[in-house]
Amino acid sequence: MRHHGLPPALTPVGPRHRLQAMKRASVLLAALLLLMLAAHARGSAGPSLAGSDRGGEETSVAAGDADCDGTIGARDTLAVLRFQTGAGALPCPAAADLNCDGLVDFRDALEPLRYRAGLPPSHAVPGCRPAGATGDIEFVAHVSPGPGAYGDVWSLGDYAFIGRWRNPCDGRGPAIIDISDPAHPRFLRDLPVQPNTTAEDVVALDVATPFFSGALLATGLQDCQRPGLAPGQAGLQLFDVTDPQDPVTLGFFSVAPNEGVHELSVFARGGQAFALLAVPESEVFDPQHQGDLRIIDITDPRHPVQVAAWGIGAQGGLAFGSPLFRNFGLGPPYDCTPPPGTPAYCRGAAPRVFLHSVSTDGEFAYLSWWDAGFITLDISNPAHPVFVNHGETPPGDDGDTHSALRVPGRPLVLTTDEDFSPQNAQAPGDTWGRLRIWDISDPANPQQAGEFATPRSLTNRRDGVFSVHNPEVAPDGSVYLSWYSDGVRVLDLSDPASPRETASYVPPAADVWGVRAHNGLILASDIQTGLWILRPGAR
Repeated sequence: MRHHGLPPALTPVGPRHRLQAMKRASVLLAALLLLMLAAHARGSAGPSLAGSDRGGEETSVAAGDADCDGTIGARDTLAVLRFQTGAGALPCPAAADLNCDGLVDFRDALEPLRYRAGLPPSHAVPGCRPAGATGDIEFVAHVSPGPGAYGDVWSLGDYAFIGRWRNPCDGRGPAIIDISDPAHPRFLRDLPVQPNTTAEDVVALDVATPFFSGALLATGLQDCQRPGLAPGQAGLQLFDVTDPQDPVTLGFFSVAPNEGVHELSVFARGGQAFALLAVPESEVFDPQHQGDLRIIDITDPRHPVQVAAWGIGAQGGLAFGSPLFRNFGLGPPYDCTPPPGTPAYCRGAAPRVFLHSVSTDGEFAYLSWWDAGFITLDISNPAHPVFVNHGETPPGDDGDTHSALRVPGRPLVLTTDEDFSPQNAQAPGDTWGRLRIWDISDPANPQQAGEFATPRSLTNRRDGVFSVHNPEVAPDGSVYLSWYSDGVRVLDLSDPASPRETASYVPPAADVWGVRAHNGLILASDIQTGLWILRPGAR
């Protein structure tokens, strides 16, 4: 996630935000009146697409891109109007029919303008691609749980949970949304946290221990460090969400004076439950220099207890920290100086080695160590993690390993490079972050088998944030990726050496943080706009 001095501007909340919303509404109202007048001149039914090459048209063209120029907006509306009035042909007819009724009329012309204005589709049409989608994917619903910025998304049963990022740090924690009827999601409430605290990562699961039985939610808390306010919380907060309409605050584990828990993973087995916490740069700044990975026994969620810590320096024997810390008077080993006989890792626009994220399958932990790549630990005994392997990104790349995730049932690990270097304009030829696919058939020697990047992530353009963020593996083996300005991407991983994109959806004004597979649906959290519910396989 965005941090370490690289946060993008957030959509403001307040009078300016309301003014923008009013402008959008006025633009859409004017467009609607014009389009209705045009439709009236021709009759309510627009020209039929019968005879158009709908079947042969590439689904790689985004829905709504009626003129096939790679963008969605007013020019597409004009192309539809020209076609409707008989003034011209449509370059991409299937991309123009946004309600899949075989006609092109004012209803289809309105959608590109809504999209351009940052608004969700005006309707959900089963089996039909929304504006901004390629391949086979369907818009189901959208809900925004109040003002502010959103973090990651999780789901359990009939509920979705969305973290809240640093704006505005007002005491609202993760949002709870009822998705029992996916077409009509309903925001229920926010979980409480201390003001000046951000709760961006969230995980929920059903557990049964001698101390607790029900739905347990864990969220990582970080101090927002807003001036003039009391310090926020830094640590692991646990909630009982067995009844999401009436959640109960349980225990808290503090990692202060560190900034907090950036990301986390939770698992349960054999009547016990554990949380794995990523506490960035704890090995540098913690008074005891405890490792960035903390393993917490949450079997009794009212009284969480740390059972282990693991650091890439102390336990891994490798470089950690950052050369930037020399500005604070910190030298070796905290400045990323490599121990004798070990590689140098810190490089690129954000030269650091720290634990950014952690995931687990209950037996192994997959740790993303930024410029040092990923490390796997055996956590069959959570109190005594054991090193298994280390996958290092190529020295010439920027590093920035954000996430590491095991593909269930296959000897593969997915890592994502959250590379923001084009924002800094330091290297004109540098590009945005990508997905890497690692073969761990030989557990001691991970090898990169393939990679995937979107067309825009292979550029250094700066009119968006075109880095990959979080990976997710669906039950059918498809890979879902959140890709900030490039939205949600769906991959076929049948051939790890040549992953194939099968669908994508770029929401209006996309800034997609998280993605989650849920009962045949895709849940996506957008930093600015909240929860998007999609259905893969629409045609």
